Amino acid sequence: HPYQCSCGNRPERPSKGHKWDPATQQWGGKGHKQKGASGQTATVAQAESVTAVGNVAVKQWQKLPSKLLADLCKKNSKEMGMPIYRPIGNR
Repeated sequence: HPYQCSCGNRPERPSKGHKWDPATQQWGGKGHKQKGASGQTATVAQAESVTAVGNVAVKQWQKLPSKLLADLCKKNSKEMGMPIYRPIGNR
């Protein structure tokens, strides 16, 4: 069993999760346990970015149409693949 030490050099582990501290030769605590909304982390605010073509300022909450289309294609990758962009002259 990985949590049982049979060498006799250290005391029995208090319970699963405690870590052995070699400096003090004692069992330490279990550490911080995350509880609650672990998947709903707050996003860090970003400054608005300016596109290279068109010089358009895009705020943090906005998305360009190409980004929306790419996200949709990624989400529905089984039904439709990524779009292929071709210049207008090469039809």
